[in-house]
Amino acid sequence: ANPNAVGGVLPRWHPHAGIADSNPSFRTQSPIMNNQGYAGIIWRNVRKRNKPSLWRYALRTYNRMKTLEQDSKEAPLKIERTNVHHEGALLACDKLGLWQEAMDIYRHVEATATTNQTVTATTRRRKAVCVTDNMVLSLVSACVRGSKQMNSMETGIKERRAPLDVATQVLLELEAKHGLPLVARHLNPLAAAYHSLGLHADAANLLQNNLTDRTSGPEEENGDDPFNVHDMRAKDKGSYALLVQGAVSDGDWGDAVEALKDMTEAGLYPNSRHLNRWTEISEGKSRQRSTRSWKKKREEYWLESVR
Repeated sequence: ANPNAVGGVLPRWHPHAGIADSNPSFRTQSPIMNNQGYAGIIWRNVRKRNKPSLWRYALRTYNRMKTLEQDSKEAPLKIERTNVHHEGALLACDKLGLWQEAMDIYRHVEATATTNQTVTATTRRRKAVCVTDNMVLSLVSACVRGSKQMNSMETGIKERRAPLDVATQVLLELEAKHGLPLVARHLNPLAAAYHSLGLHADAANLLQNNLTDRTSGPEEENGDDPFNVHDMRAKDKGSYALLVQGAVSDGDWGDAVEALKDMTEAGLYPNSRHLNRWTEISEGKSRQRSTRSWKKKREEYWLESVR
């Protein structure tokens, strides 16, 4: 007897990775894919650069798995979505800015997550469904990109901040629900998105209330930041730079100096990109309103030329 046979049916061809080795109706239909095959299709399309059509195809493949998973409960071949499928679908939602679809996938993973107490080591490694750091980063990025896409639709500030508030709520529950530490790489994109909407107070509160001050020494000359276990939940260079940026945007130079002082005392120093950004914001705040519009500039130039 062939150990690879499913339901007592012998395979009709040499099995390949991603193709099911059992096809009772081999005379009337082509072989079907297994879970590995669907994972290969999802990741082969979602990792492409600047290919939105392929990202949508990866998401459609994931949704097709969802339908097959519901229909194959009594079938010999089990179609089951695991972490590799969920992470690929969330990455597709991230690149497309589909924050609501990403939230639905994330909630599904939360609902079907297997507890560590009832899973053996082998099952946890192969089939367990749980929330991972990659899923959280993809969800946050999808919400940020979705908020930016709403900016081009001329929607209100309430609608544009909705995906950011949803992602913030997910992050605040992350450690209690899934045991994942809340670190700066989770919060910095949300704080930057709040800044882009002019919600500087919300961005500052998000960073100050959820991240501690850095305790390690100065950074290396080559820019490498040595890992310190005590600074796992601490602010990084990007967090401090965002605090300075928020104070500069509000025109509060006292808070800006204090934030920059905290940054340097933590052993972190701004780079040229941070300095250029702060300079652009400060010049934009001090520039006259009449010179911001290119139409007004054109009219002023025309009036000067005819005088």
